[in-house]
Amino acid sequence: MKVLQKHMERVKKAIEEGRAQFGAKQSIEAMKNRNAEIVVVAKDSPEFKSAQYYQQAGGVEIITLDRSEDIRTFCKKPFKISMLVVLKTKKANKADKDEK
Repeated sequence: MKVLQKHMERVKKAIEEGRAQFGAKQSIEAMKNRNAEIVVVAKDSPEFKSAQYYQQAGGVEIITLDRSEDIRTFCKKPFKISMLVVLKTKKANKADKDEK
């Protein structure tokens, strides 16, 4: 549980810094482009399988919560959130491009 709490603190900080985007479309796109640092996805999300696929393909860190309602509550948003992505910093993106 402490590991999950530590990861969620990183997510919370990213939201405050404006490095998080809400929604499955944005999250999947960021994973495809290797711009995702962390993805939080609900097991009840229709895109749950896609997130797992891109995790294996691109090595993205995924935090899985049981319900989209759990993500909404954590983010303190008035709307349903099935998936969110924490984008990499510019420094991390540059290191990824240098590896290619």
